Amino acid sequence: MNVDTVAVDRHIFSFVKEAGIDNNNYQEVKAIVEYAADFLGISRRCIDYSIWSYMSSKMLNKQLYFEF
Repeated sequence: MNVDTVAVDRHIFSFVKEAGIDNNNYQEVKAIVEYAADFLGISRRCIDYSIWSYMSSKMLNKQLYFEF
């Protein structure tokens, strides 16, 4: 829909947690990621898509390979 926002989902929550931020509050996680986009000078929509793509490919790779 071309809206410049972050849709917080499990990928965004997981990404923020992997960054060392232990927070499960939707509004706070949304604010953190939006602030990061603003700080980096990129659109919020772009950071949302980038995180989503990174985390979904990471999870897909985890599903395809067994780790011993």
